[in-house]
Amino acid sequence: MLKQKTLAQPIKTVGIGLHSGRKSTLTIKPAPIDFGIQFVRVDMPNAAPIPAHALAVCDTRLASVIQSQGVKV
Repeated sequence: MLKQKTLAQPIKTVGIGLHSGRKSTLTIKPAPIDFGIQFVRVDMPNAAPIPAHALAVCDTRLASVIQSQGVKV
């Protein structure tokens, strides 16, 4: 069994999107036990979290795209 780990504090970075050319912000936050890795689109109100799981992969042309309930990252 793998031991779980989380961050001590949030991490934030800002950059330019490779394909969009727009400013993008990525924030990685500590998570509770058994939460896993999830992506949340804060630019879309009420968007469902997207689990970082192979079953969530919806496209691999030129990028790796995952989705949940119609929301993609």
